[in-house]
Amino acid sequence: DERLSSREVGAWGSGAGGATAAPSEPHLWAIVAGVSTYAGPALRLRYAARDAQSFGAALRIGGTALFGEERVHVTVLSTENEAATWPTRANIEAAFAKARAARSGDVLVAYLAGHGAQHREGDDDDFYFLTQDAVSGALDDPEARRRTTISSADMTGWIQQIPALKQVLVLDTCHAGQLVLDLAASREVPSSHVRAIERMKDRMGLFILAGAAEPS
Repeated sequence: DERLSSREVGAWGSGAGGATAAPSEPHLWAIVAGVSTYAGPALRLRYAARDAQSFGAALRIGGTALFGEERVHVTVLSTENEAATWPTRANIEAAFAKARAARSGDVLVAYLAGHGAQHREGDDDDFYFLTQDAVSGALDDPEARRRTTISSADMTGWIQQIPALKQVLVLDTCHAGQLVLDLAASREVPSSHVRAIERMKDRMGLFILAGAAEPS
């Protein structure tokens, strides 16, 4: 048999017959963002940034064991880091753009910890993650939303540009967690809150975990 290879994959050929490409090893791509210190001091949280760092460290340890160190790509953006790697909107968007290098057989994990909010557009509410740039939780100004939040529409577009077919989104945010906990415990949650999360899940075709019943 003759060994056929390229920089991407290897294959075994048998004489004049066709070659069967060996499957490439999967990679883990992770974007982990946690905001405790916001541009607006009133928004400060105690644990979000620390939780993101712990989550990122756990992904590196588990990912290295499962995929191998050279196939683990974890970007941690936390307000406990230096300012250059804070979870600003620009830095989070850049991290998602970097993950576009993933392939279909890879795994994508996105983790967002911080303030989440609802804002009504037309007949429906939409979900927004407040990035480190946020000065307040008021979302009436469309320019402020554009500069200091990540909407479910933004997230949908960014994730859909990443080829990895196995995708998990973890929302450790105020409204997302309260939504899931209250939905399980009672029927007092506004249906618009349910629809905001469900629309994002349906648009992206991924698995969403939501937590954090109270801001912390």
